Amino acid sequence: MNVHITCRVNTTDYLLHHLQVVASSTPRSWPLDDYRLSFLFPDLRPAVVRSHNSPFYLLFKAVDILPSDYQSVVSNAATCLQLPVSGVLSRPPVDPIRRSLSQLRLSTFYVLEPSTNLLRARTNSEMTVYPYIARRFLRLARENKIIISLFLVRPFIPVHVAPLGAHPFTPDQSNAVDATPFLKALNLISSGPAGIFSSKIYRNRCIAGVNPPTQKHPLPHKKWTLFWKFTLIYACRNVWY
Repeated sequence: MNVHITCRVNTTDYLLHHLQVVASSTPRSWPLDDYRLSFLFPDLRPAVVRSHNSPFYLLFKAVDILPSDYQSVVSNAATCLQLPVSGVLSRPPVDPIRRSLSQLRLSTFYVLEPSTNLLRARTNSEMTVYPYIARRFLRLARENKIIISLFLVRPFIPVHVAPLGAHPFTPDQSNAVDATPFLKALNLISSGPAGIFSSKIYRNRCIAGVNPPTQKHPLPHKKWTLFWKFTLIYACRNVWY
């Protein structure tokens, strides 16, 4: 049977909308102001949907394989505060961080300053949740022992400075949590009509950035034509290359 992954926005929304009523959700990962974030960041998913018996398991497994490059994403501060530590590191730290830290949301360490609409680190008196872990994270960030992604740096930069430097950008000054910039970075949504995300397109997306083989495939087109003329049932031909 030919396999297709239909990543239409309405299908994704329908599936992920049901995450809002998962009874076993934990305050650490839920609720989310935009439930689509759990589609992109594994540590925002309730434990019940990560199990092998979950109807979401294969969907999440397929999405997690897609290369995620969020360096060009411009997200607002409110959205960044809902992301987990594991989703904002530009590269793995030299010393692996514990899961107790990697799954925490950034709102544990940072806060939105109303007067400037910019993110800033929490003061010691503002660290009411996991204060020891929060201070440790901020210390690691100051010492460059963990490197955060560029999209998280942007909400700290004042508006008048944003157009300057090596990576100019237009700040997002909105206040609503919105996963759309991250979904667009993965080409999972578009402004035009949504098409079928076929298995071929999916495989090509997964190998994006990988160096192509130096030699062409040993079988020419005519040989493949002969191969598909073998008297085999269709189910036996359903293989992935």
